[in-house]
Amino acid sequence: MDRTSLSLIGHAPLLKTSSETLINRFRITSFPKLIVLRDAKASYYTALSPRDMRDHRRLLSWMKSVWLPMVPELSAANSHEVMQGRTVVLAILDRTLKDLEQTKQKMKAAALEWLDVRALEDKTEKQELREDKESKIEQAKEKGDKKAIERAKGIQVTLKPKKEVGFAWVDGVFWGRWCRGTYGVDVRETGPRIIINEQDVPSLTIELY
Repeated sequence: MDRTSLSLIGHAPLLKTSSETLINRFRITSFPKLIVLRDAKASYYTALSPRDMRDHRRLLSWMKSVWLPMVPELSAANSHEVMQGRTVVLAILDRTLKDLEQTKQKMKAAALEWLDVRALEDKTEKQELREDKESKIEQAKEKGDKKAIERAKGIQVTLKPKKEVGFAWVDGVFWGRWCRGTYGVDVRETGPRIIINEQDVPSLTIELY
């Protein structure tokens, strides 16, 4: 953890605690547990074994995927980090409009809702995999097949990788030329828009009211 913390400088503080209040608040049942808090929303690092907690590269890769704000402002400095390897819901906004903060809050609410949906999908998938594993163990026991029992017990409950989805917003006035050239959107003419960006190629444009 000390080694990993060096990579977090400028992104987020890394804290450790044994607080029972926090353990109860975040419903921690196994230790150690690593979580990230963004806008008071917790995301959990999935460690299937102690080795996973000591896997520096895997740990750092996960941290990089969650150390940005829930809905960061896209800039020249973070564009590669925000856009690479994921589907991005990008709001092109006009910073001069009075409802800018309200619109950003709506984006944040959508991001939080998406995280809840993805978490529920993962929970359901994991439960189905566990039930399938238990079913195979029981079937092997009924047949009295010791080798099949051991194979079934050795099945790892691992979720299939899913395409990461991120949320961000960009100042469509300051970055007007880029927005027009990349997405064909001019907020001065069309007003705010939402772009669904798949692998750096815009696939859908939505009006934002």
